[in-house]
Amino acid sequence: MIEDWIRKAKENPKVGIVLLHNGIVRATSKKGDVVNGLIVKAEEKKIKDIENEAKKKKGIFYCKIKINEGKLKVGEDIMRVLVAADFRKNCFPVMEEIVGRVKDVISEQEI
Repeated sequence: MIEDWIRKAKENPKVGIVLLHNGIVRATSKKGDVVNGLIVKAEEKKIKDIENEAKKKKGIFYCKIKINEGKLKVGEDIMRVLVAADFRKNCFPVMEEIVGRVKDVISEQEI
């Protein structure tokens, strides 16, 4: 999947950077409590909207978001986000914005 995304992003000759975010289930919560896993649900329409809005930003040529829904164990992927842009200065802020927005539209319940 990731290799396909990168290959597709690199088809645009203006792309000079590809960033990948891979969110993973940790064994501890932000407070330090033990976590055995997460139950993750996503709103697909909102995820697609975030993806499409990112593509409209300056210098962004490609964006893909994949959320792993369901019961996830420690070490499993929660989300993957790929952003391809012309320059780092255009790519890094968009990646940070996307990840923050995605976290707002998915629900995570610790188990």
